[in-house]
This record gives sequence, structure tokens and C-alpha cells, in this order.
Amino acid sequence: MENNMTKGSPGKLILQFTLPVFIGNVFQQFYSMVDAVVVGKFVGTRALAGVGATGTVNYLIIGFLIGLTAGFTVLTAQKYGAGDMAAMRKTVASAAILSVIVSIVLYGILGIRYASGSFDNSAVIEIQTALSGVYSWNILLLLPLIVVIGGVVLKFPTIPTLVASSLVAVVEAIVFQGMSGSAAFNVLYGGVVTDTGNETIDSLLSGGGLTSMMSLILIIFCAFAFAGIIERVGLLKILLGG
Repeated sequence: MENNMTKGSPGKLILQFTLPVFIGNVFQQFYSMVDAVVVGKFVGTRALAGVGATGTVNYLIIGFLIGLTAGFTVLTAQKYGAGDMAAMRKTVASAAILSVIVSIVLYGILGIRYASGSFDNSAVIEIQTALSGVYSWNILLLLPLIVVIGGVVLKFPTIPTLVASSLVAVVEAIVFQGMSGSAAFNVLYGGVVTDTGNETIDSLLSGGGLTSMMSLILIIFCAFAFAGIIERVGLLKILLGG
């Protein structure tokens, strides 16, 4: 289903377009937070300082690419407004290809120019040893993630996709990790308690399960209920200027 942003209430269309971008930016911030936590706890304070120091350079390159590809947005808007979806996709692909090429060149130059040539990987080896002693690693463990990505790309319904991914994860836990069926489903419901002997790793990996998501599910439920109420009474239409 395609939304025609040239027809309808401008406020509602802008809101529908902005919300996914806003949510994507929020998750990007979550990624940065998790990155800082993992690097700071597992690699060390120097590595964390390095991540912070290179953040400015990273944003500089991203800003440069945004400015470099800004011209493509004019062409993209023209093709979309004209209803030429094939030409619009070509302009988007051209901008993406240009960004990839420039990123590879710039980051390659920075990597060659400023690589120190030495790195204390003892903390990384310690983490790998602790995890290998508890879990059995296999490339097939990526299958649940592939199922979710495939469902998104193919536009399958959300709930069946998540259920299929969870069932694949349960099967892999039984096959590769040696868990019993009942234990695997208990983890699916109540989460897992990891015991690697490393307190930091255990605190990071322990948790999960449906019970840990109850507060988030309740918030989402209340949000949708509130949205339904304000739409029912006509307040949403007033707010969007419809």
C-alpha cells in the first residue's frame, strides 16, 4: 500500500511521515547507548574514550553525505509527484550508492592514516572464552533474525513473523544449546539466567522473555487506547487540522 502525500490533510500526512523517522532516530540513540555500555564495561575506559572522540568525526562524515546527497531529494520529490516510481527508485539508489562509495573512501583513509597498529585484546578474549564455555556458536543462530528481516522485506504480518522467529529460536536452543523443550519454552516466557563466571557478562545477557516485556506492552496498550479515545471524540482530527 502506497500513501499519496499530495492528497489529503497536510498535517496528518506529515505526522504519518515523521513518526517512523522519529522512532528510527530514537532506536539509533538506543544503539549508541548500548554501544557505550558494552565498550565501557567489556573493553575499557580508553576504548570508550576512543568511541567518544571519533563520534565527532563520524557525525562530520554523515553530515557531509547528507549535504552531498541533498540534491537527489529534489529529483526524488519530482519523480514521486509525477507518479514515476521506477525513476524515483533510481534516484534513491543513486544517492545510496554515492554514499557508500564516499563512506568507504573516507573511512578507509582515516583507518589507514590513524590506525595505531596495536590493541590490547585481552578483554575481548576473556569475553569470548566465557561465552564459548556456556553457549555453542553457529552461523545458523542468525536464522531468527533472518526470519524477522525477511518478514519485514516481504511485508508479512507482524505477529506471525515474530511467532515464527521465536519458534525458530526455540528449535535452535534445543538443537544447538542442548536445552530440553520445556526449558526452552520457559526461557521464552520467563527469560534466561546466564552463568559464565563473569559478572558483567551475566548482568548483560540475563533477562528477556515475555514477562520482561509486560511493562512495555502495557504502555503500548494504553497509548493505543488513548489514541482511539481521542480519535473517537474527534480530537485527533482537530489536532491534525483535518
